[in-house]
Amino acid sequence: MNDFFKSQIIQPSDTPTDILNKLASVNKNEVFLNMSIFKLIASESTYSQIVSHVYQILKDTSTTYGTVVVHVYLKTITLSDLDKHKTFVMDMIKKFNDELPDILDICYMYKAPFVFAQIYSIISVVIDKDTKKKIHIVKQ
Repeated sequence: MNDFFKSQIIQPSDTPTDILNKLASVNKNEVFLNMSIFKLIASESTYSQIVSHVYQILKDTSTTYGTVVVHVYLKTITLSDLDKHKTFVMDMIKKFNDELPDILDICYMYKAPFVFAQIYSIISVVIDKDTKKKIHIVKQ
């Protein structure tokens, strides 16, 4: 799994669509979210494009397969990243919970940094109880 995420590097020749596809991509019923790419491109001016792209992938995948397996690569996420993007992340999670209920089969989080427990405790307030049971941190 880590090899997949390591291959998701932004190149100078990448178009905005290429970059969004490296941030969030799909293979059958599996969606891959690379938070290293998110950190590089996320800002007030790109938030709506990011949400739209991820939302469409989740919606299309769930329409085709019923449920979605999500893989999230967290290696470079820090508390300052969360602070910088906290409102956006909370709003995005709430939107997906409200508009795409019950599509998550399971969510695997890879390379979670030490501070992830603190980050998760903050964002988990907007995640319902059943969804929380589907989130698994993979220790490597």
